[in-house]
Amino acid sequence: MIRVTKVLVRRAASWLPERGLRTARLAMLLPAAVMLPQCRAARDTATSSVTPEGSDRSITMERGPCYGTCPVYTVRVGGDGEIRFRGTANVAQAGERVARIPRARVDSLFRYVDSISFDRLDGSYTYGTNACGAYVTDLPTVVVAVVRSGVAKRVRHDYGCEAAPRTLRELHRHIDQTAETQQWIGGP
Repeated sequence: MIRVTKVLVRRAASWLPERGLRTARLAMLLPAAVMLPQCRAARDTATSSVTPEGSDRSITMERGPCYGTCPVYTVRVGGDGEIRFRGTANVAQAGERVARIPRARVDSLFRYVDSISFDRLDGSYTYGTNACGAYVTDLPTVVVAVVRSGVAKRVRHDYGCEAAPRTLRELHRHIDQTAETQQWIGGP
């Protein structure tokens, strides 16, 4: 790789007197562009062996707005116990908050996700889909994404869909309880 870079630099140097400053700048960037993928691959290899246990899994829940004062926020429960909350509207604490919970609670949440067969749920319970059934307007939509070893399963649930499984609302409550979001959302 270094030999190829030296050859490219030598060739570029021979062009400089004829081509001007713009070509000179390009010639100086060319070796970096050639070597960048190699550096990135080396960095990825070096860091992959030291990732914290549990960091290859997470559960993220995004609560959207309604035609009222529904709290709008995103919460992510990391496999290592890190909680990231971002309040957007109608919450006591807007902005980003970070906390940590014991891994045992994270493990319990993942067991709950497995117990409701989350992977077998439809991807969307929203207006116009067969899984929605009768529809009521003005209610929020909640999106839950479960990631394990880089593979994600997302379920979009519009609360107006009456045919959506009750387990989805229970999952949303379970995520909130595990992440202790009430401290940032406020209310009773």
